[in-house]
Amino acid sequence: MKRLTLLVLTISCLYFGCGEEYSDKPQESSRILAEPYPNDSPYTPDSRKLEEFPIAHRPYQSFTSGIRRFGAARGGGSRLHAAADLYSSVGNAVRAVSSGIITDYYYFYSGTYAAVIEHTMANGSKRVVRYGEISGFANGFAVGSRVHGGDTFARIGKLNCCSPMLHFEYFEGTLSGPLTTNAGPFRRRSDLLNPNQLLLRLYDEAGY
Repeated sequence: MKRLTLLVLTISCLYFGCGEEYSDKPQESSRILAEPYPNDSPYTPDSRKLEEFPIAHRPYQSFTSGIRRFGAARGGGSRLHAAADLYSSVGNAVRAVSSGIITDYYYFYSGTYAAVIEHTMANGSKRVVRYGEISGFANGFAVGSRVHGGDTFARIGKLNCCSPMLHFEYFEGTLSGPLTTNAGPFRRRSDLLNPNQLLLRLYDEAGY
């Protein structure tokens, strides 16, 4: 039976031809994947994503519950948590959620630092993110640098007080001035936004 099958296949090839045209790989998709990325900047292909979850793995604990969530009571109830905390490990990648410009960097909390990025989101809206509790910039990044979605521009810092995390604050970007204030329940500038909708969408898109 095997010999008969082999004979039939051989005859088919002789009459109809056989080769790479029968590949199961879509030719159009292969052509698209082979196209070069635009060469208007030195960033890698991974940084060409429009938007990306800000850490490169699933957070170790939920960022929508407990003391990690936006709006959780802090300071004995005297203020509310102004961020979502994404638990990670010291040295893990911190990624830009979208394209933008790094506008500030300074000491933040318990041995760690913060970077502020003015982002242009995929829908064209302007947003400001404070990436807190980082250790510093990755090579090639500084205040004034341009980032693309998915760029690893910093690393998770080592907190002197507690578990390492990315402290993610999200602002509408319609105001100017310091992000931290003494006013309101969050002690933050009044264009502060709840980041959960953005983070949950990026989390789902990342497949975590």
